[in-house]
Amino acid sequence: MLNPRITQHYLQSLLAHYEREVFLLLFLDNQHQVIRHEEMFAGTISSVVVHPKKLYA
Repeated sequence: MLNPRITQHYLQSLLAHYEREVFLLLFLDNQHQVIRHEEMFAGTISSVVVHPKKLYA
């Protein structure tokens, strides 16, 4: 994903169906291509709490 607009469209299509806030990680290779994505945390309609300890575990 070398182009920010491509990244924007990818994330919009990925997140459009969510009805609540989510914290999502994108895993990229050396060429900035998405390997996979993973939803780490889910929140309410207007916020999500991120637990740093779980990110580094």
